[in-house]
Amino acid sequence: MNEYLASSPASIESYGKRLIGGTLRSVRGVKRIPEKYSETSQGIRTKGSFGMLLERFYYGITPPNESAPDFSKAKVELKSTPLKLLRSGRLSAKERLVLNIINYNNESKRDFDTSTFLKKNEQMMLVAYLHDNKKLVVDYIIKLAELVTLSKLSREDQAIIRQDWQKIIDKIRAGKADELSESDTLYLGACTKAADSKARRSAPGGISAKPRAFSFKAGFMTTLMRARMEDAEPIIKNAANLKEKNFEAFVEEKFQPFLGLSVEEIRKKVGEDLNPKSKDFFAALARRIMGVKKKRVEEFEKAEVVMKTIRVGANGMPREAMSFPAFSYLDIIHEKWDESDKGSGIPSPIKTAFDKKFFFVVFQCGKNPKDVKKVWLKKVLFWNMPANDLAEVKKVWQETIKRINTRQADKLPGATENKVAHVRPHGRNGADKIRTPHNGTQVKKSFWFNMGYIRDQIS
Repeated sequence: MNEYLASSPASIESYGKRLIGGTLRSVRGVKRIPEKYSETSQGIRTKGSFGMLLERFYYGITPPNESAPDFSKAKVELKSTPLKLLRSGRLSAKERLVLNIINYNNESKRDFDTSTFLKKNEQMMLVAYLHDNKKLVVDYIIKLAELVTLSKLSREDQAIIRQDWQKIIDKIRAGKADELSESDTLYLGACTKAADSKARRSAPGGISAKPRAFSFKAGFMTTLMRARMEDAEPIIKNAANLKEKNFEAFVEEKFQPFLGLSVEEIRKKVGEDLNPKSKDFFAALARRIMGVKKKRVEEFEKAEVVMKTIRVGANGMPREAMSFPAFSYLDIIHEKWDESDKGSGIPSPIKTAFDKKFFFVVFQCGKNPKDVKKVWLKKVLFWNMPANDLAEVKKVWQETIKRINTRQADKLPGATENKVAHVRPHGRNGADKIRTPHNGTQVKKSFWFNMGYIRDQIS
């Protein structure tokens, strides 16, 4: 017999809180877990799914179906999610939180308040645990157990989630379900959800599209699970700001009074204390324009929006190339492009990095780009990579793996080989090298946007 009332959200949460600080192996109330999940043997890291063990052996439930919440009488969905420990000592979401599968035909006939998304996820019993590759799932330490109610989030968050849902549905209704991308939205995404990359579901417009599920982005989950973000500040101070316009339009409007002004003029208006010689000066100036004094923008963190400041010359060409984090030669050869690809391996961090929403803040330079008195704000725009261009990045990624595997790690795809992206060194200097799969070493490298491609996107 369960030690909680399955029709009561408060009872479900109270029972869940007993897990905090413990493990599925140690907490009182966990029914006997079969040995195949709990026995230790050399070489075994993890066994079973944390979520499945939580359902069966702690809460004692078998979820009814995909469309109804797991605790149907209480209208509460049970969700578990892994955390990772950062070098700073802070905890962060390890991945997005996948929610319910999108029935393209069904969901497109609804509005937000009657959506399957809201019906399924309005109340979530969220259990977060510290992921550890060296431990069995039953020994993961549980850090958080809390009932999350969407209607009790800040009005600002609710407004953005509602706008995100609408963007997804509008695209489905327009017969473009096959063109959905997680970078279309801010907090609520539409992630691929299939073990087979060839799987398809029918959608409006007589098309078929990859199966997708609603999901909360990892950045949103991080801020949701932290009591507060000490180093971030919101742009939206009042939910009423989003009644007449969406978030992106609100942000772009912040920059309108400053377009055409020199950097020095802007600094005098919004940030006289900023140091023009600082490496972070242009980004800090952009944040000040948005009314943010701290290092990070809270909405951007939650939505995983990447802000990039770009200085261009008279010909519109960026003065500096735009890079992504350096990759490991040893790891990249074991990656798969995304979750829908068959086989083992982790989803490619490169695909994740390129398939985000970007916020470009473009500054026009004079003859001397170092003279900030002759640099002015040209334009701003939100941007995400079109699917066809992301396919080009995949080609560069595939060719990179091919060459590393054929002992050509010193000859990875250059800027002339692809219209979108290339690979080049990303080390501190020529001596900054790491191992390759064939016992040699090579300079650290990363993927970069082609400068001409960025010029075309912002022009």
